[in-house]
Amino acid sequence: MSKITEQIWIGTYADSYNEEFLERNKITHILCCARDFTQLPDQLEKDHYIYYRIPIVEEPVGKKKFNAWFKKGAAKLNQWVSEDHNVLVHCYAGISRSVSVVITYFILYKGMSFNDAYKKVKKHRRKMSPYEEFIPVLKDFEKVDRKTRKLRQ
Repeated sequence: MSKITEQIWIGTYADSYNEEFLERNKITHILCCARDFTQLPDQLEKDHYIYYRIPIVEEPVGKKKFNAWFKKGAAKLNQWVSEDHNVLVHCYAGISRSVSVVITYFILYKGMSFNDAYKKVKKHRRKMSPYEEFIPVLKDFEKVDRKTRKLRQ
């Protein structure tokens, strides 16, 4: 489990049902970034946690699909953080899919470059390693965000 910001943690599937950890860190919202885990683990009391899943896979399904998944995950993360919730973002191992969603969040909602977002997550989550097919998609978010920022000025 890695604390990335005051409100965002990245972890593994096993971390998502570690109720002691979740309670200690006041984590109430769980963003699952994997197709395999369709619901909140049975061990957790359902009324204590909000669970949302983006069915991301590490298979060559195309940039368009990855783009949609990452944007959806980042939007949900932004919503919850904006509402002042503590959030665990996880996939199976907390190495690629969850990391990619958090990087997307930093690029699209915090105005970071890909490199800065990558370094920020890497500083706290040393074992991260996004799937190689995710990298071009993540870098494209930076280009889109730069264009959007220019339009807003």
